Amino acid sequence: MPLGIYIHIPFCLKKCAYCDFASSAPATIPADEYSECVTEEMRLVSDNLQLTEKRVRSIYFGGGTPSLLSAENIGWVIDETRALFDVAPDAEITLEVNPKTVDERKLREFRSVGVNRLSIGAQSFDDTMLHSLGRAHNSREAVEVYEAARAARFDNISVDIMFGIPGQSAKTLLDDLKALTDLEPEHISAYSLTVEEGTPLDGLVKAGSVVVPSDDTLADMFSAVEKYLQKRGYKHYEISNYARPGKESIHNLNYWHYGNYLGFGAAAHSLVREEKAARWSNTADHEEYMRNVVDGLLPEVSREWLEKPQQQNEFLIMGMRMLDGIKLERLTAEFGMAESDISAKFATLIDRSLLEKSITSLKLTKKGVLLLNDVLLELI
Repeated sequence: MPLGIYIHIPFCLKKCAYCDFASSAPATIPADEYSECVTEEMRLVSDNLQLTEKRVRSIYFGGGTPSLLSAENIGWVIDETRALFDVAPDAEITLEVNPKTVDERKLREFRSVGVNRLSIGAQSFDDTMLHSLGRAHNSREAVEVYEAARAARFDNISVDIMFGIPGQSAKTLLDDLKALTDLEPEHISAYSLTVEEGTPLDGLVKAGSVVVPSDDTLADMFSAVEKYLQKRGYKHYEISNYARPGKESIHNLNYWHYGNYLGFGAAAHSLVREEKAARWSNTADHEEYMRNVVDGLLPEVSREWLEKPQQQNEFLIMGMRMLDGIKLERLTAEFGMAESDISAKFATLIDRSLLEKSITSLKLTKKGVLLLNDVLLELI
């Protein structure tokens, strides 16, 4: 089973109104100290971890805003990862980038230390929409950073875009999609804006100050995004992700295929399925995280052992996000489901035309894609 490594950088320029990720915007970012703690946590984990397959296929720096760190910090973590784990020579190494935090020089430095894939958080190419989201950058800066990434010789770039933004019209969305696809990135992540409990956006919506699109409007926008991107040559391979042929995210595919992954840094999560299956997570408080690691302690706040039924449910929940679906042979080989068990478990969803079953796989129908939450609730 392949192994992915995720490194969480919890620092931001500012906290966006819609964000509920584990991140903060401190006045001073302890970049050197935090990077050292991440590598020390790696040493603590690697000393105690027993894995049959240790080959690392991907490293992903997420956040927060990893591009706030220097190339020296990022390179240091990459080098230590290679020293402690069996990182494939051609491993995909992704860095999330906020357009406000980099220029061509800094991007060249990231490239020189081993980053070979960027994920640019554009979110929109309309300044009104960006202001509505509380983003720090404007549309011109998003384009300039993309062009700078190409000049820095990045040939694998993903760009994030959002739909369902308050005030967004069908025309605004199509203008965004045109601006995005005219850049010709290798990969596109298109997310529906979600109002998360406890965020500033949630407060504005509850107060009636902000009106978000209805579920029907969101479904129409989702379909418009899918149709437009497919027309421009992007394969819809996961609910929120599109790619040119061969440019799917290796790191995220590992999540969706329910592979092993190790997370390092504050709020990071890990999952290892060997003789026993374990999942654990770190404290989200970066100061507490650093104190623990400095004291030689693992920064875990939770750990659980997963029984086969729970693993099966999680495998289904993750795998059903893939447009190609799940392989039936994995249900048999890993979870002991006979053909009769499979047919019985999914009969209702198939009868409702939400799933379709072939000899080898089980996947969402067009209707099922739009009603994914209903499908997932039925599965578990």
